[in-house]
Amino acid sequence: MVQKILDILCFLWAIILAMVDGLTQWLNLLTKQYRDTSTVLCNERYLIIHKIDQHHTSESRDDLVSQNSESSTLNTCLDQTNPEHTPSSRSETPRRNSNGNFLTEDVLCSSAGLQPEPLKHSRHSRTASEILSNRTFFIEELEQSTEFYDNQNRLLRLLLAVYNLLSANSELLCYFIIVLNNVVSASVISLILPMLVFLWAMLSTPRPTKKFWMTAIVYTEAMVVLKYIFQFGFFPWNSLYELTLNEDKPFFTPRIFGLEKTDSYIKYDLLQLLALFFHRSLLMVSHC
Repeated sequence: MVQKILDILCFLWAIILAMVDGLTQWLNLLTKQYRDTSTVLCNERYLIIHKIDQHHTSESRDDLVSQNSESSTLNTCLDQTNPEHTPSSRSETPRRNSNGNFLTEDVLCSSAGLQPEPLKHSRHSRTASEILSNRTFFIEELEQSTEFYDNQNRLLRLLLAVYNLLSANSELLCYFIIVLNNVVSASVISLILPMLVFLWAMLSTPRPTKKFWMTAIVYTEAMVVLKYIFQFGFFPWNSLYELTLNEDKPFFTPRIFGLEKTDSYIKYDLLQLLALFFHRSLLMVSHC
């Protein structure tokens, strides 16, 4: 009987470990692009700090191939315009139209009904995953740091995956906490930030500027200080008689403006301020 219970516990423990591993892998999959981008930026920051020059020979080669393709396309277009065109005649004076203006090669091709050949080697922007998969150098210190985090226990890896998820979606986290704060403790002074979120932040393309985040932080700090000041008992509406009399009245004036004396007056405001500071710290790290 005891052995059977131990087997069941071991089986349940194995299921829990498998669920933790699966949850960690799923969270890492959700934040893969964010982690790859952070790795690329970390590599570039390391190279800049240590003043290591990167020679982009591949980009120079692409530029050279692109220039050769353009010249060959231009020559093909001229040859198709004039079949009896000889190499010695390419140095002749460019043609003029009826108005006396010079005809360029593009005009000659379009007048002949010919379309220039598309470039075969078109350059495109690469993603962070492509940059990491095609890189030719590895920084030993950063690789050791990655191996160190990969060799930690399951709980730390799960916490790190949750942290990466919050970091990747810190902007949405701030929006959610701002709206949640207004839902839980709705008042006139707490209504300003949700309006700024919907009418300023979410309408900004591609993302809100530094001015919005500084406005949100300064306004939240001012709101916390204002609520703290109005917790003192020398205000007439903070007396025990007034609080008891207006306990069940939703239209109590200090309650409407958010200046009511309560025990949990600052709980969600501090949570909102911490979320804003967290997002601001991520922006400062990414731009340094």
